[in-house]
Amino acid sequence: MYRWWKKDIPEVKVKKAKSILHNFSTAELNENGLAINPYVGCQHRCLYCYATYEWVPDFYDEIYAKFNADKVLINELPIYGSKIPVLIGSATDSYQPVELRFRLTRKVIEILQRYGVPYYIFTKSTAVLRDLDLHKRYKDKCYIVWSLTTIDENVKRKIEPFAASAEKIFDAMKRMREADIICGLNVDPIMPGINDDKNMISMLIKKAKQANCSFISSGVLRLRDDIWERIKRFLISEKRESLIRTYEHLYFKEGKKIGYYYFPNERYSKDIIGFIEEECMKNGIPYGLPFIDIEIRSCYMESQRKLIEYA
Repeated sequence: MYRWWKKDIPEVKVKKAKSILHNFSTAELNENGLAINPYVGCQHRCLYCYATYEWVPDFYDEIYAKFNADKVLINELPIYGSKIPVLIGSATDSYQPVELRFRLTRKVIEILQRYGVPYYIFTKSTAVLRDLDLHKRYKDKCYIVWSLTTIDENVKRKIEPFAASAEKIFDAMKRMREADIICGLNVDPIMPGINDDKNMISMLIKKAKQANCSFISSGVLRLRDDIWERIKRFLISEKRESLIRTYEHLYFKEGKKIGYYYFPNERYSKDIIGFIEEECMKNGIPYGLPFIDIEIRSCYMESQRKLIEYA
């Protein structure tokens, strides 16, 4: 098997952060938001990771814990105010295993709650359950979003070898939803020929419904030169060289480049995303990330109302 990391166990180091709040915006947000990453580097070692830039060459092998994150946050929050939602874990999973040792994410969340700041967390881990009490008391101003690419564990172990299994993620979601915490899934990235099987996706959405999932979002893989190099080597190691030609056609011949990233042709993207949206509607699950409104729960209720109107 092709390994895109070097060390069997990542080396954990501590560093002093000068700043902890950073500007962050996505297509889903109508306005700029803020992001917090208590750690640099990630133990999940996902094949497709977007955070592995050339200036972080040891992203998979060295984890840096920003030991003073909470103290820096206290100083920075008054500058930004308390109405802008904060994304926790925009580049590095804030609930990766090292969190069990340092508890930096919990400390950061306690401060955000103290100042009344809405937050949403993206994770591939079930360690978020350790802070169930924390999120439960703040359920009107927080979201938990699990990134789940597939329910095919054979594929999952190959492309994100150290992330939680789909079954454990659904179990964690059920527990969070029982506490009335808004929880969603982000099926992203969808990788052509790897995790885009529609039968699998349909089953994933059915399982999400059984777990009382609040919403589902999705996105198609975008390529960067370094990401493409990893994926090519992976496909060669899996003896799937023919899929390399598929990617070259979808991304480099018919796709488009924006900045450093290559996107597949629109026919592929519209087909697979449209399929997911339709499956969500069939199962009564709102589609999309409902983060636009600062009043988080009211935004979620609005998406529920639209779903009822659609039905």
